[in-house]
Amino acid sequence: MIGYESRNLSSLFQGDSFMGNVGAGFRWDILNYGRIQNNIRAEQAHFRELVFKYQEVVLKAHQEVENAINRFLRAQQRVRFLQEAVQAANESVELAENQYRVGKVDFQRLLDSQRTLVLLQDQLTAARGEVVMSLVAIYKALGGGWQPNPFPPVPETSPTEES
Repeated sequence: MIGYESRNLSSLFQGDSFMGNVGAGFRWDILNYGRIQNNIRAEQAHFRELVFKYQEVVLKAHQEVENAINRFLRAQQRVRFLQEAVQAANESVELAENQYRVGKVDFQRLLDSQRTLVLLQDQLTAARGEVVMSLVAIYKALGGGWQPNPFPPVPETSPTEES
């Protein structure tokens, strides 16, 4: 510390009123030690909580990806089975048509075969849609997102509209 000290204001800035003081300082929060320890423990507990939340998010993401992949594989397998069923129903309809032409079966039998074929074709179409939807679910579960086109297409103008 450096400064001036004088008993009279008139002699304050004279040479003999100049003074100095040198000393070391030390500060120790010994009385706050318990509070500091508790703050450290609270921060450690908060850190562990964040780690557990992170682990939970990672496990949930893994589960979503695994479920989407399983759904995709099951849907593909269902499509294969339904394709075989549609092919067999097609053959059944052809056979029923041939038998109906020669008079061996009535029209109801032919109609039932065609109805079964249409139902199987409808199920096959739905199963193909499920394959696509499960593929989108895989993409989203892996972090993909859908964003609209930031640059919409500019409509073309014909030469007569410009003039």
